[in-house]
Amino acid sequence: MVKKIIGVLTPLTDGFYFNNMLKGIHDVALDRDAHIVHFQTYDSSHQNHYFHYLGIDYIDGWIVLLDAVSDPVHIKRLESMNKPIITTPYKSGFTTCTTFVVNNEQGGYDAASHMIQHGHRSIAFVYASSNEESIQRYEGYLRALEENGIPFQSELIYDVKNLWEKYGGDAVQLMQQRGFGFTALIASADRTAVGIMEAFRMLGIRVPEDISVCSFDNTEYASHYSLTSVAQPLYERGKRMAELLLNQIDEALVQDQVRIEKMEIVFRQSCGCKLSTRSDEIDALYLRSLQTVEVLSSALQNNYLIGRTLIKSNPESIRDLSWLSLTSFTWGCLALWEGEKTLRIESIYSTEEYSLIQINQTFQEGAFPPLQLQKLVESNESLIVHTIRTESKDMGFLVLIGDMFEKHQSSNVGPLIHSVTHTMDLLAAALERENLYEQIHKLAFHDPLTSIPNRRYIYDQMAPDKMKSEGPFAVLMIDLDRFKDINDSLGHLVGDKLLCKVAEILKVSAGPKDIVARLGGDEFIILCALEDQNSAEKLAESIISTLNEPLQIDSDVVRATPSIGISHYPNHGMDRETLIKHADIALYEAKEGGKNRFVVYQSEMNPYLP
Repeated sequence: MVKKIIGVLTPLTDGFYFNNMLKGIHDVALDRDAHIVHFQTYDSSHQNHYFHYLGIDYIDGWIVLLDAVSDPVHIKRLESMNKPIITTPYKSGFTTCTTFVVNNEQGGYDAASHMIQHGHRSIAFVYASSNEESIQRYEGYLRALEENGIPFQSELIYDVKNLWEKYGGDAVQLMQQRGFGFTALIASADRTAVGIMEAFRMLGIRVPEDISVCSFDNTEYASHYSLTSVAQPLYERGKRMAELLLNQIDEALVQDQVRIEKMEIVFRQSCGCKLSTRSDEIDALYLRSLQTVEVLSSALQNNYLIGRTLIKSNPESIRDLSWLSLTSFTWGCLALWEGEKTLRIESIYSTEEYSLIQINQTFQEGAFPPLQLQKLVESNESLIVHTIRTESKDMGFLVLIGDMFEKHQSSNVGPLIHSVTHTMDLLAAALERENLYEQIHKLAFHDPLTSIPNRRYIYDQMAPDKMKSEGPFAVLMIDLDRFKDINDSLGHLVGDKLLCKVAEILKVSAGPKDIVARLGGDEFIILCALEDQNSAEKLAESIISTLNEPLQIDSDVVRATPSIGISHYPNHGMDRETLIKHADIALYEAKEGGKNRFVVYQSEMNPYLP
């Protein structure tokens, strides 16, 4: 029986929100004997640069979390394949899909209603108008006020840039300026509430004695800070999405429907419901703190080691992925773009001695990552694809196999300390640095017109130490006959194209060990490795024969016959300058003798010798 393949497009794989849903998807796939491929679409700066169609050749259905894909063309392409698609918490630009919507409006209503039940009439609300879920929670808050006859007070509404802790602290500064004026506060996310409570603590404001606080998502932050929080059923939602998707795949069913996910309040001390300070609660908090310290210590150390390795290592050790030994991943491969739609395996890391794919193996975009990699995935592991890119260049992908449900990845500190997402940036920067050096090298040692090596490169190859280590070779100096006439009559553009065509002909004519370069103008040079005594002469004859054929340059037909001078190492010189000079003298003899021929240097040709 062929296993079904679920493709999961997710902004991130770590952190409370994503990791818990992914765990639910994972567990159902395990129970139903299905495979999963996870595609992380965000980089460490939370930017979405995913415009690819990986896995489309074999994936049977898709789960899209949040705004993992946003490009309309990409969305249209996925929908055109007529495979089931499930999105959450909204349609994310898709038109035909099953959407698991969290009833955030009801959650906001319940949170505000609970505060009203505590007797509060002045209730502040902190949210981010840039976040759709946050807006829905705010709307629920407004409905609760209206139904309970509580007048709306605009000065109690705080619209923050985003829902991180920092902006909760910023909101408190604005509260001070407005003179507070409320007895209860609802924050649209636990992180925001933590920032607010920390700022309250600095101001001597007690929670809940002075101001009651309620928030959303019921993350580990809520547990640590005894926050009353409206919970999303993340793990359960992941399970229900995976179950439905697999059923739709079985039935070849593509549906456009909405499923509502209920939120529930988890009551704790911050709203005033529980004021207990029992020792067992204190002990639990202490143990959680110790676990957090342990996770932070381990992750920071690994991040430091990985970062140092990528910054200081040479290109080979960066590409060989040996630094993955500092992580919990058991397998990895680096695949770089080779052409517009083709990926080439650059390197492979494995804790085992075998691998199912090979270095330099290529795959088309839709068939990557190769399906056979699923054989390497253990029951507690996942296959994750990370994009490798910088601000200016899309380089390829890092495919990893490992346990992405470790405690530090499912916790709220995950996005801050987990090494993989941030390591992608370091890896991309290291690869770009290497590419930059190769660019610089090409500019320094290659001719910009023909892209073949230049005079500097040839001179470097004829350095004394290199010449001593090489066997006998010949120097061929090549000059095109009457090139100036072609340039003057047909124009420099045709002349440039002719030089490029000649460079290609010389490369094809030369042997695999020979080096072809352009010295400047219409003058070329070849370092010819001598397989036998007549290798240089045979090469010269081949070049002359080929260049005697008419060459098509756009709409013009030209003939660029060559004159060639040859000198041999060590017979005609022991150093670079002497060999090149003697080959040049032989070239002059070829020109003087009628052109379109080659001449091997003889000592009597040198006017400076007795």
